[in-house]
Amino acid sequence: MPAGWATEGGAISKLDATGLPFGFALFDVANIYTDGWCRWRMVKPEPGPTVDDLVSAFAKVPGAKGAARDVVVDGFHGKLVNYTVPDYEEAKCIEGMFGIIKSDSNDDNSPNLWAGRPSQLLQIRILDVDGTRLVITTIYPVNASAEDRNQLDAILDSVRIG
Repeated sequence: MPAGWATEGGAISKLDATGLPFGFALFDVANIYTDGWCRWRMVKPEPGPTVDDLVSAFAKVPGAKGAARDVVVDGFHGKLVNYTVPDYEEAKCIEGMFGIIKSDSNDDNSPNLWAGRPSQLLQIRILDVDGTRLVITTIYPVNASAEDRNQLDAILDSVRIG
């Protein structure tokens, strides 16, 4: 692992120049938030368990950019969704957070993944791992240096599942 990067649970991260974390995390996604107004409204109906179910849910979300494309991570196939965090006002958000993903392990309505700031780029890899959906969400800061992007991409390329 390059200097400055840390691991915690299913996440690998580093702080950007403004002190916000970026990196990637693994999720068991139950649902995603559909509104750009920070009110934590979720996609309805809740996405089913497949890769295509979650890709279809992201198509309903402001910020999803372009069509999902094929991706392979450690031999497991899936789709990559690009998502750019819409402009929002933190003060208008519930608890000041712009929600993106709610995990299966979360019993309440609060997000397990939220945006650090508007215009932040997320790459969401939705994989089929032997019939189980696995989501790897990569967060790139707006002002990421080429070195930080290259390090993050190299760490992602080294991911081994199972």
